[in-house]
Amino acid sequence: MKFELTEANNEAGLAVLKITEGEFNGVEFAFKTVQFHEEEGDDSSCRVNIDFDVLKTPDERSCQDIEKMEPFQEILGKIMNQILEEQIQHNEQQSQSDKSNP
Repeated sequence: MKFELTEANNEAGLAVLKITEGEFNGVEFAFKTVQFHEEEGDDSSCRVNIDFDVLKTPDERSCQDIEKMEPFQEILGKIMNQILEEQIQHNEQQSQSDKSNP
């Protein structure tokens, strides 16, 4: 899923992201909170709750309508996963760099 960081922030000062492909191309949103909950009885799974606001749509659909759409929520999950994976890679590279340059 392709997205970009916009130059704007929402009212709470959070970064605004813009989807740049697919059905939701042009939709701007901000993640508010992300919570991880371990599933009981299964030590390998985790449930994630993502709270977000849709701030701008490129067409006649309302922000509230898009927020309720399951395909949009799934895309946000994929974007969050991508952001977390990129951050983990960055941290691992930084850690390796720190070890080689004491």
